[in-house]
Amino acid sequence: NQTGIAPSDIHLIGHNLGVHVVGRCGFRFQKGKIGRITGLDPNNIRHYLSTLDLKPLSANDAEFVDVIHTAGGNLGCMDSLGHADFFPNSGMYNQPGCSVTFDYPLASVDCSQKRAYQLYIDSVIHRNSLMGVSCSSWDDFTNDKCNNNFQMAMGHDASPR
Repeated sequence: NQTGIAPSDIHLIGHNLGVHVVGRCGFRFQKGKIGRITGLDPNNIRHYLSTLDLKPLSANDAEFVDVIHTAGGNLGCMDSLGHADFFPNSGMYNQPGCSVTFDYPLASVDCSQKRAYQLYIDSVIHRNSLMGVSCSSWDDFTNDKCNNNFQMAMGHDASPR
């Protein structure tokens, strides 16, 4: 109330483990519900539950929660956590342009984790340019079974419509 900012106007963005930190902020917020939380490649929090006071990001943490998954199958979480979850290029690590190198075997995972915030930045610069389609699985998507399904902008222009 001292800032004059309505809770519905607050948009928190977290990357990797920070996704769950901003989720916790939304969960513990006292003055209404935060308007939006964006999670960029959430970490698979099960690795940290025993040592940190964190719970996974949840759709209940804000009025609208959108998540971009880009390094699943390793450190990244593949669970749907928000109102809208996007899985570019299957959401798995080894995203396009990311490869394993002999001197740094985790290069593909590291690069794939960064891909989430790179996509988000691209969505700010090129508005409504990244579109996702509602689909039950990556296999259905690659087999053209989702062509007529609901579409939504991914990233900055994602909305609860």
